[in-house]
Amino acid sequence: MNFFQKLTDTFSRQGNLAKLIIINVALFLTVNLSLHLAHINLLPYLALQVGGAEFIYKFWTLFTYMFVHQGLFELFFNMLLLYFSAQLYFLMFGEKKLVYIYVMSGLCGAALILVLGLLIPGSFFDTTLTGASSAVLGVIMVMAVYSPNFKVQLRGIFEMAYKYFALLVFILSTLIDFSFNTGGKIAHIGGVA
Repeated sequence: MNFFQKLTDTFSRQGNLAKLIIINVALFLTVNLSLHLAHINLLPYLALQVGGAEFIYKFWTLFTYMFVHQGLFELFFNMLLLYFSAQLYFLMFGEKKLVYIYVMSGLCGAALILVLGLLIPGSFFDTTLTGASSAVLGVIMVMAVYSPNFKVQLRGIFEMAYKYFALLVFILSTLIDFSFNTGGKIAHIGGVA
């Protein structure tokens, strides 16, 4: 058995959450290592282009953008939130629909920013969308709807209902400083919807 067969076999035995995290980390490493070591920029082929009709020619970016991260900080917090929210999700629904919720939330985030980019063409000129934030916020909000009073402990210091935790995450990641990363924050709103 060669290396790639072992890798494929190991990957296929993982759960859906582990697969999502592995894909996100693998694409982060691929994009950043190819850029910094080989000087090949893969982002134009993986990130969603907003503010024009270019995404039509790269239709796969509707899916790939939600797995690609540019910064380590963004990747870490998205995967941390996904991991802890998925644990609660598994208690309520099991593991099967996690990928569906993740992808549909990411697609809703992409759809909202693309529609706004087409309606207001000058506002998102030459903007690219990357990151799993809208998909992760979608998973968080599903849990806030289905188990709003589930108690969450934050760092062991205090306890709050999950609906307030979801609201706190949404406010911190979306509403604060709307002038920075406006396209991504609009996609957050789409992922929540």
